[in-house]
Amino acid sequence: MKLGTLMEGVAVSLVRGTPELEVSSIAYDSRKVKPGGLFVAIKGRQFDGHQFIPQALSRGAKAIVVETQTLNIPSNFNVAILRTFDSRQTLAQLAARFWGNPSAGLILIGITGTNGKTTTAYLVESVLQEAGYVPGVIGTVSYRYRGQVFPALQTTPESLDLHYLLRQMLDVGVDCAILEVSSHAIALKRIAECRFKIGVFTSFSQDHLDFHGTMEEYWQMKEKFFRDYIWPVDSSISVVNGDELKGKELVQKGPDSMIVYGLEEAAMVKAQNLKISLEGI
Repeated sequence: MKLGTLMEGVAVSLVRGTPELEVSSIAYDSRKVKPGGLFVAIKGRQFDGHQFIPQALSRGAKAIVVETQTLNIPSNFNVAILRTFDSRQTLAQLAARFWGNPSAGLILIGITGTNGKTTTAYLVESVLQEAGYVPGVIGTVSYRYRGQVFPALQTTPESLDLHYLLRQMLDVGVDCAILEVSSHAIALKRIAECRFKIGVFTSFSQDHLDFHGTMEEYWQMKEKFFRDYIWPVDSSISVVNGDELKGKELVQKGPDSMIVYGLEEAAMVKAQNLKISLEGI
């Protein structure tokens, strides 16, 4: 894909090089750069991708995306330079364009919550299979679709890997993708440029304070998933645990079309004849 085509609609400026450059791949890990590829330098919590630009160039990168204003790149390197204010957002935008916006061709279901994401993903996968759909799952236990199972390195992959997985699913006939959405993924924009059709909230309790700092910051990420990815889309569906205090908060803030489930009388969808024993529910 030509660099100019890849850049369309992406918040970057080309400060060096030509838009006619052919880009064969994208990487955010300098060790995975391929000749003719584009390297996106990301400032992380522990490492700064800008420090690994020399390694990316040595592996054949022909274009780099940077946030910093100053770069010491020798003039003998024939490399295009794109500047952005947010490398993570740009990575997601480039990934979506490079892989043809695959989430738009799927019924994408996002499940978020402190506990219950994985169990809910299995339940939804089973229901969809019984209903005749062909689901794929990206979650804590594994990434799986069409009989293929891959070990999960993260609950929610980085945006580049996520859009690639969605592309692979779409190409083999998957029509629904079930995605476990972690708070880290929301904060780090791993799900940016994903087009969700359904958002599910399971629960909220103390967790990940080493990353978020406070419970309020942690909750803001959960709410952000619905506020930024679900509620703005008129045709989207929100499914919320109404027994949870934070679920009630979402119900108050969200659209009237929200589906509320739980054990309380106010729930639209309720379990009946519920029996709990040592064998399970």
